Amino acid sequence: RYKIIKASVGKNHTVVVTDDGKSFAFGHNKFGQLGTGSLKNEIEASPVPCLVTEVTGVACGGDFTVWLSSVEGSTILSAGLPQYGQLGHGTDNEYNTKDSSVKLSYDPQPRPRAIAALSEKTIVKVACGTNHTVAVDSSGFVYTWGYGGYGRLGHREQKDEWQPRLVEIFQRHNVLPPNAILSAGSANCACTAGGGQLYMWGKMKTTGDDTMYPKPLMDLSGWNIRCMASGTMHHVVGADDSCISWGNAQYGELGYGPMGQKSSANPKKVDSLEGMHVTGVGCGFGLSLIIVDRAKAGDKLDQLDIYDGDASTPVEETVEPKVTKKAPASANSKSNKRKKTKDLS
Repeated sequence: RYKIIKASVGKNHTVVVTDDGKSFAFGHNKFGQLGTGSLKNEIEASPVPCLVTEVTGVACGGDFTVWLSSVEGSTILSAGLPQYGQLGHGTDNEYNTKDSSVKLSYDPQPRPRAIAALSEKTIVKVACGTNHTVAVDSSGFVYTWGYGGYGRLGHREQKDEWQPRLVEIFQRHNVLPPNAILSAGSANCACTAGGGQLYMWGKMKTTGDDTMYPKPLMDLSGWNIRCMASGTMHHVVGADDSCISWGNAQYGELGYGPMGQKSSANPKKVDSLEGMHVTGVGCGFGLSLIIVDRAKAGDKLDQLDIYDGDASTPVEETVEPKVTKKAPASANSKSNKRKKTKDLS
């Protein structure tokens, strides 16, 4: 039996990490994204071992996977679909399917391979979007590579990067601290830098200009951000004793309830989770997952509606989640809240 400590999900595959440094994967393997060294089976219905040792972390893109390892000189490895250079090996492995055809294909990489451009670095954090990757080294420097559309790589241009490229703004006095959070959505990236300030770049909404390089999100200045995740065009943050979300939504993924607003251009508190200590968040296509600390939630969890699995229940008949009254803030928490530039409604 294994104890799973980390997991990540791509478009059609899942990769997990155990407490003893092993990694297992299951799901679609057409492009070698499971990292087993084989393309023999397109779908693995049960977990199979990945060819990576001393694994400390994992991140899944749409059809590729990136592992972190404590093996010296091989702290970051990748496998899967190399299109857009998202594996970071200096090539997209593109080729014509036939000499007489202009149809292009991409030679899959089923065996995890260390990213040579980062061999002298110790990579400590990694996150993947659909076709791009962002990583942080032990010195707090940030690197991105893969598909460059909408400025998601943060280099002030939309060029694809086939190997890791340093993001200029996070250098000198603005390197990332050890407790920084790192996140990647389908077409964007985010991280916290000095003072916990949240930066975002890429395509964050369906309308308006794209953010071609990292810019601070001032609405969340002063908040103690512990975790963040982005989906296609929505974002969820766990900070202080609040859950905050914003973006474009279609299926209630912002958590505002069936009677709440569908989308929000600006960060907004999820009222039904106010006062709870959020420890983890995850975003998929049209859904969000939020983990709260049960010990700190008290009886607030008991006041939430429970989904009974009956998908046939009309939305109009559901009950809006109860909103608990916020407990009086302590002297310390009052001083912390004064630092926030905006009271999120």
